[in-house]
Amino acid sequence: MNSLIESLRDKLSSILSTFSNEKYNLYEIEILFPENPEFGDISLNYALQKAKKEKKNPREIAENLRNLFLNDPNSKTFFKDIKIAGPGFINFYFSDDFLKNIIKEILVQNNSFGNNHSLKDKKVLIEFVSANPTGPLTIAHGRQAVVGDSLAGIMNFCGAKADKEYYLNDKGVQITTLGKSVFLRYLELFGKEIQFPEECYQGDYIKDIAQNLKNEWKDKYLNISEEEGADIFKKPAYQTILDDINKDLKEFKVDFDNYFSEKSLEENNKIEECIDYLTKKNHIYKKEGALWFESTKFGDDKDRVIKKSNNEYTYLSSDIPYHHDKLKRGYDMLINILGPDHHGYIARLEAAVEALGYDRKALRVLIVQLSTLYRGDVQLRMSTRKGEFITMRQLIDEVGVDAARYFYASKKTDSHLDFDLELAKKHTPDNPVFYVQYAAARISSIMGKAEEKNINIDNFITEAINISLLNNIETKLIKLLFRFPDIVADAAKQLEPQKITSYLEKIAQEFQSYYSSGDKIISDEKEKTIQKLIVCKIFKQVIVNGLTLLGINSPERM
Repeated sequence: MNSLIESLRDKLSSILSTFSNEKYNLYEIEILFPENPEFGDISLNYALQKAKKEKKNPREIAENLRNLFLNDPNSKTFFKDIKIAGPGFINFYFSDDFLKNIIKEILVQNNSFGNNHSLKDKKVLIEFVSANPTGPLTIAHGRQAVVGDSLAGIMNFCGAKADKEYYLNDKGVQITTLGKSVFLRYLELFGKEIQFPEECYQGDYIKDIAQNLKNEWKDKYLNISEEEGADIFKKPAYQTILDDINKDLKEFKVDFDNYFSEKSLEENNKIEECIDYLTKKNHIYKKEGALWFESTKFGDDKDRVIKKSNNEYTYLSSDIPYHHDKLKRGYDMLINILGPDHHGYIARLEAAVEALGYDRKALRVLIVQLSTLYRGDVQLRMSTRKGEFITMRQLIDEVGVDAARYFYASKKTDSHLDFDLELAKKHTPDNPVFYVQYAAARISSIMGKAEEKNINIDNFITEAINISLLNNIETKLIKLLFRFPDIVADAAKQLEPQKITSYLEKIAQEFQSYYSSGDKIISDEKEKTIQKLIVCKIFKQVIVNGLTLLGINSPERM
């Protein structure tokens, strides 16, 4: 069943299709929401776009379209008036019946309000975090975790089947280096003097793992070679770190549907199978003893080595069969969430997808910029190389899950995030997560006060909605709530959870202004009070639904 906004889009696309003899998808129609109510509740710039394309008079096109809408018998279900403004904008004004239907929809759909069909039946795989299991999750991983997890919830709300996957880098030099790092710290615990190499992992967590293994193994491996030690110690070290990563992610309310092992690609011969396939397609050539993927055929700026002259595989040699596996699992859309240091990977991954015989548009790579931590005005300096960094776990412990998730989601992914720890802990309006949560908590308080006066709206009958008892501010709030399913669809389309936080802050601000306007919500006029409480109830519902999509709670009291 379509939401009201989808029904509205369906009506608009139907009339535009009739007018132009072109087929329009529901979500192709650009709907404008004017800030000034004089310019309508929604507006279309279609006439301007069509006039530019066909070199015609936009107002004439707009007038013809307006007549089509006015003559359509179902238009009155949505609009009380349609006007032409400026060079050819078509402005639509909602009818009272339509406003009543918005309230009904939110009351009936409850926790489901906001869902839509913009990604109906799409099968999506979101791969994110995928941190090397060689150390704790950092604040950069935290941001990627929130973006990926939020997008999965948002896309599922849009009718998709979005799965979350963690790609385990469980082979290669970094795992051997991890084993070596722990082994050397293990030797140190027995009093051996070690020149700890700079390329080894430096953090205290390495010493903690070594201590645990010493407690378990005693001096069993005290007299083996460094190479043997690295090989023996890498597995328990890797597993300890992976367990800690999973524990931290779970605490952060991030659960993965699948973990995919990089090592399994080599063990199951998938790398060589892909090389053979691409060789038969003439996309692989040999030069200077190495195997090269001819990615320039598919838009990359240079060809890429996939197997070195010493027979060692490159990272790309695993990435190609991994993406092949994803596509063979039947996903329509692959979303890779990566850090800014992976920007150069986009072209080669798209080239690989196309070389494998798939549409390169099936892959969308989202680069999430880094975060800088501040304590007030003071920037916290970190060095991953020296093992001096604030972990995601430390961040959660200090500011809490809700604040951390909100702050991470609150900026566009292509923007650097300045995260102020002190601000995130404040219970003041300048803290955005507190501001949004407080709006919902304030409504709970209002409902409690109404119950004290024996006014309970739990059994309110939707047919009793009376728009005439609401003022202009309240009808404005209803129209803002109507946009929510479109905001959700747009967040999914743009891969931007920030669309949700921005909207929540806007409606929270509008509600706080309404609350402070002087017009009492609870008064001696019981019927009027009930209508106002209904507006409050649906307002809280939308805030709760928006926060839920971001994995954030909505407390009843604050």
